[in-house]
Amino acid sequence: MHLAERSIDPKAQNDPSSTPEDEPLSHVLDSLAGDGFGGQFRSIEGGAVLCLTCRRDFAALDTAADQVTRIEGASDPGEMSMVVPLRCPRCGAAGTLVLRYGPEAGAADSDVLEAMSRAPMEGTGGVSSPGRERGFAL
Repeated sequence: MHLAERSIDPKAQNDPSSTPEDEPLSHVLDSLAGDGFGGQFRSIEGGAVLCLTCRRDFAALDTAADQVTRIEGASDPGEMSMVVPLRCPRCGAAGTLVLRYGPEAGAADSDVLEAMSRAPMEGTGGVSSPGRERGFAL
């Protein structure tokens, strides 16, 4: 599966017929690594993302989540995760950020999800577009 096929229309996030991928997390990560997103990122409380290549952090607010893959656990739909391909603005490393959402989400993942822009090809840069709420609609 190519990265472009993973693109989720932000309007579809509010569509009840839109369902998360049935694909295992390891397959999604392997596919994205094959597309050049082999690095890793980690969420930090306060809405920041840590690049595990250069070990520097950056604000999730300035990050556009243009392509997202949502995943639910095969045996437990409550295990909700999201894979976000990113590029570090500090060192240029391309990789993935895996975030939990829903009742299982930790504070760091929740902070990053709240801060991250969901509009394709549009980082918020700290300013929310008129008529559009910041964050993900899950």
